[in-house]
Amino acid sequence: MWQCSLRLLGKLKGTREFLVDLNGGRIDLVPDDMQGQLPALLEGVEILSLSGIVCLGGPPALQGILLACSRLSHLYLNGVCFADDVSPYHLHDATANHKETLRTFVYYGDDDDPSEQELLRWLAHGGMNFRPSRLGFTTMTEGICDMLHSAGDSLEYLWVDLSEPIFPPMAPALACNTRLASIDILYFNPRLIAAWRVLSVLSSIGATNTSMQQLGLSVIGPLAKLVNASTWREVDSHLARLARSLPALVVTFYFHRCFNDDDQRGKIIEILDNFMLYREARGRLAVCWSATPEQYAKAVDLKLVCQPELDPGLLGSP
Repeated sequence: MWQCSLRLLGKLKGTREFLVDLNGGRIDLVPDDMQGQLPALLEGVEILSLSGIVCLGGPPALQGILLACSRLSHLYLNGVCFADDVSPYHLHDATANHKETLRTFVYYGDDDDPSEQELLRWLAHGGMNFRPSRLGFTTMTEGICDMLHSAGDSLEYLWVDLSEPIFPPMAPALACNTRLASIDILYFNPRLIAAWRVLSVLSSIGATNTSMQQLGLSVIGPLAKLVNASTWREVDSHLARLARSLPALVVTFYFHRCFNDDDQRGKIIEILDNFMLYREARGRLAVCWSATPEQYAKAVDLKLVCQPELDPGLLGSP
């Protein structure tokens, strides 16, 4: 299927978006009979989305594909991993002549895997022209924090998924993101087991992030499990600090998949009643709730950062 897709690109001139989902299939990204043709086949691709792919040839094989996309500016990797039972591919015809800046990078993966760590280091440290304005991650590890640091003052929008543990402090990385204007926190779930993840992100927004205008907190799941007053008060304290230092900031709560609750309105009010310090600091607060993935995506504007056609993986059932 992969080879057919590449050959089809040769017939469809001017293709800007290339979206591939192989549902865990093992593929040779750089077939022997097509190595010299890749730059010509992929030169028009500006948006590349690869999902559910086991790559033969190690990270260099994927690097060869990325470098062949000389106009690539938006990259989405979802469940892309590397087989460990084949010889690595060597870059024969790929060059570092990448014409465009990588503006969007969204990564759903396992940063603990050495091959994936190698790929992320390559992206962040000169493999491509890495100056992203938009980043999205489903995990937060040392390697991801390194990418935030490398993004520097080019980064304007960040979303992070709290369904996986956050290990390293984010503050040193976010301190470099002086133009960061918007953060969306997904799976914001202040139960005891996840509270430290929430507070870790909020406490990392510091004095250098003066461009911040929007903070989105997506509460996903039944509301009955989320009413933990002591944790919400800690969140309130952090938000009040942000309101005092960032008067333009608007905090938006998105309540998604809460429609099975008998008293949805009452539970939302109960949660918001905990934000006394934030209100005293004259913080601006917005609330939005949705019943379907489409409504949620439209409300939180995830379509701008996630794959244009593929399921972003964050909107379906956990």
